[in-house]
Amino acid sequence: MNEAGKKKNVKWTEITPKGIRKSPRSFDETITLLKDSLTRARFIVTSEIKARVFGKSLGWGWLVVEPLMMAWIYYFISAVIFAFRPTDMNQFLFILVAVMFWRWFSKIVDGSPNVITSHSAALTQTNFPVTLLFVIFIGAETALFCVNLGVLAVFLIIFQVYPGTALVALPLVMLSQLSLAVMLAIPLSVLGVFFKDASGFLVAITAIWWYVSPGMYPVELVEKNAPNIVWIYNLNPFAHYLVAYRQIFLDNTIPSLGPILAILVVCSTISWLELSFFQKARYFYFKYL
Repeated sequence: MNEAGKKKNVKWTEITPKGIRKSPRSFDETITLLKDSLTRARFIVTSEIKARVFGKSLGWGWLVVEPLMMAWIYYFISAVIFAFRPTDMNQFLFILVAVMFWRWFSKIVDGSPNVITSHSAALTQTNFPVTLLFVIFIGAETALFCVNLGVLAVFLIIFQVYPGTALVALPLVMLSQLSLAVMLAIPLSVLGVFFKDASGFLVAITAIWWYVSPGMYPVELVEKNAPNIVWIYNLNPFAHYLVAYRQIFLDNTIPSLGPILAILVVCSTISWLELSFFQKARYFYFKYL
């Protein structure tokens, strides 16, 4: 296709050694494509949720049982075995809040190596966008997490803990955590193309990450017992996230949003660059699917 033809409002396509190049889309075409993509994403997310929920014998009940079982196990370890109790705070709720939000993150990260490989047929045989694939994956995990939030709300009511105006800070903290999960999930999904057992390895890594985060203990213990490494400990994003969630739900106080906002900006920027790069480089790693 010559340059004169490209300057006219004529659609063109070129096959080059670096991939397929197409004429730029108009604004109306972009809006239409976006609507179609969101419609497809919503349909696939709904199908994914139905498959995960109704594919198990407990159905929706598993979404309730799983986090509660984990919270009770961590409660037994910390409160019964180590006889540790946070000051002026119910120990079970203290752990339950952390478990709920941590599981949302860990499921996204642990499942990310299978995102591309599990949809290899659609990606290699069609022009299905990689970006939309991540939207579907993140959307399904987030929708299931919202069910867990409902469970958390029920237990807060049972224990007569009623969050107040501090809830206005919750969307920012959740968005920051989601940006971190997306930033990690994108390269890990590509890693899963080359290393099929990456998911099992990540489960071990996230398990260690949980124990070095203030999930079963308050961050004040680190400041008290190991003041020299507090600055290293604070590099862990969950040293800020889990504290913020507890302050919002259990203390009804606005957490310090500076570190959380900084993580959001950095992770969102990196995620955007990752998506752009891996979308353009799809032809190089798709041959391994």
